[in-house]
Amino acid sequence: MISIIFIILAGIFNASMDVVTYRWEKSFFKKHLNKYSQFFNPKKSWTNKYKHGVAGLGEKFPFSTSALVFLTDWWHLAKCIMILCISLAIVFYSPIIGIIDFLIYYILFSASFHTFFVWVLVD
Repeated sequence: MISIIFIILAGIFNASMDVVTYRWEKSFFKKHLNKYSQFFNPKKSWTNKYKHGVAGLGEKFPFSTSALVFLTDWWHLAKCIMILCISLAIVFYSPIIGIIDFLIYYILFSASFHTFFVWVLVD
């Protein structure tokens, strides 16, 4: 049953990735966390990976463009947490109905994504 919570959280984090990417101007993140836009705004945050914010100058810190990229911006951190939630849902999975559980999980993921992408994270 705890796996249901992890699937819902995965949908929420996936929605937050898409909100900052496609709906930044109307997002909760811009309205309430704009002072941290260097981390949340994808038009700025990509520069956090590189020395002096320039792609050709190399990594800002070791593995900032690969294994530790989740430390550089919200999009990558949210993706890391989403994958972690899906992994934990698998680890803690116990059958609810049986073979159609995948449909339940799909609906919960999609519903949480839609709710947060359309209504919660966008003003």
